Amino acid sequence: MYSMEKIIFTNSNGQSIEFGSGKPYILQSLSGVGGIETEVYMEKSPFQDGSTYLDTGLNPRVISLEAAIIGKNDSDLYNKRHRLLNILNPKLGRGKLTYIYDGGKKEIECMIDASPVFPKGIENKGTAF
Repeated sequence: MYSMEKIIFTNSNGQSIEFGSGKPYILQSLSGVGGIETEVYMEKSPFQDGSTYLDTGLNPRVISLEAAIIGKNDSDLYNKRHRLLNILNPKLGRGKLTYIYDGGKKEIECMIDASPVFPKGIENKGTAF
């Protein structure tokens, strides 16, 4: 992860949340922001040698991230988790994802397809700051 790498999600209600190198939502890993898979559409007529190119379509991009949540105490940590769940609510429909990196800035319209998942057990036990 680059030092300038940052993800900002804005939901349909205008609420935003930022994942980057600073507290409280520290970006740990990010995938799906590189190349995108395509589908080439071809057509073949009877008795034709080869095929005729029609078009190329872009497949949906799946972007996933993992982040650490830093809180001052357990209560603050749970409040930050609750805020995260509210903003990343799949029922709110379309949102905007802004990806800021050393090479520039990209924005795409997107959908949240699942609520955030919080690890159970020892993985979820951190230190409050």
